[in-house]
Amino acid sequence: MHRILPNLALLISVAAAGAARAHDLPISNMTIVPDEQAMHVELVLNVGELNFASEIDLDKDGRIDLAELDKLGDEIARRIVSFLAFRVDDRPVELQNCGIVPDLGAHHLTVRAHYDVDARTAAVALQSRLVALTQGSHVLEIVFQRPSGRQLARLDGHASTVLFEPPKTSVTDTSAEQSERPSPQTVQPGWLLLAVPATLILLVGGGLLLRSNKT
Repeated sequence: MHRILPNLALLISVAAAGAARAHDLPISNMTIVPDEQAMHVELVLNVGELNFASEIDLDKDGRIDLAELDKLGDEIARRIVSFLAFRVDDRPVELQNCGIVPDLGAHHLTVRAHYDVDARTAAVALQSRLVALTQGSHVLEIVFQRPSGRQLARLDGHASTVLFEPPKTSVTDTSAEQSERPSPQTVQPGWLLLAVPATLILLVGGGLLLRSNKT
């Protein structure tokens, strides 16, 4: 199992350079966004990497056009998504639907899938077998965007599984804080104990001074 990359700079570099280098390098980008209704997954691949690209590119022009998407889009999406296995809190999740987002004139293929689960605060495991559909050197860079923040991971032919741990919640124990802090009820008697002897000393000392003056 591959560990999550904590370096947020990776996300910036992927966002800035991902579109440019996807033409030459075997890199795909995945974004996972959970909400209360579903877990949404977007996967951007280089069409040329797919080992079944010739089946998609019917006119052999090296691109996916609208006619090809209309004919094969749903089949392509289901085929690609079948190589992704998600588990949420160690339970498999059900795919609601998936499809291809048209990106005409480009070399990219964007697949979107929606899973029927609320994964906002859950542990999410992903096993990717996309290497079986692509070149052996294929790399999948993942951004998991929770409401609490981002988690990053990278999968390849050597590491095909990642676990996104649930976000840590900090619960403030007010009773413990209050027990550590001195309360006004405990502070005031201490000051009174110090103040009473001081007052008596002043009174007694003043009385002695008056008596000595009279004598």
